[in-house]
Amino acid sequence: MTNFKNMKFSRFFESPIMYNGRGLFLGTNNNRKFKKIAIDVRNFILSDDFFLKHVVKKEGVWDMSTDEEKVFACQQFVKKHIKYVSDKKSMGLAEFWMLPNETLSLGTGDCEDGANLIVSLARNAGVPAHKLKVCAGWVVAGKNAPLGGHAYPIFKASDGTWKVLDWCYYANNLPILKRPALHDNKYYRDIWFSFNDLHSWSNKKKPLTIEETIKITKKD
Repeated sequence: MTNFKNMKFSRFFESPIMYNGRGLFLGTNNNRKFKKIAIDVRNFILSDDFFLKHVVKKEGVWDMSTDEEKVFACQQFVKKHIKYVSDKKSMGLAEFWMLPNETLSLGTGDCEDGANLIVSLARNAGVPAHKLKVCAGWVVAGKNAPLGGHAYPIFKASDGTWKVLDWCYYANNLPILKRPALHDNKYYRDIWFSFNDLHSWSNKKKPLTIEETIKITKKD
């Protein structure tokens, strides 16, 4: 049997991770072609954005005294205001990552859209980048998917452990410090890659292009 617990903490390398599921339609109506554009995944986390900063100030997150309070409030905000809708249903595509402001404006998104929004809100509330990551990897069966690929945010709490800030599969309403550490959480298995606005890490040494990878393994 595969030891998923050990796989979760396999060695990671700082490496470029590109997403090429977005692009532009070029040409006339009768001869339009879709041109994919490679995007560094770090660009899906907005750390200094006027609109997101307005949200965290309006919601009172900006004035909270601890990072635990801030990330909890950001997770709860996304749970309340964003409806989970798969890319296939909303976009007609197997995979389509939205930018945080797009997710916020539409009020819908799937796992990575909400994850990127949570981390972006937290960054605009002043939570340091080194305490936040978006992870992609395997999870066990959940409400929205069988065993399959999933993206979720994690936060390094003041007790020194990483806590999950999931908003859709296993959304947790416990205060941050009462949540199990990621390494003890039975629902989250091996991690393929992770990132924030400053860095990206992969379990492979070579640069990773993730649109094809997720298209095969993710099961919405």
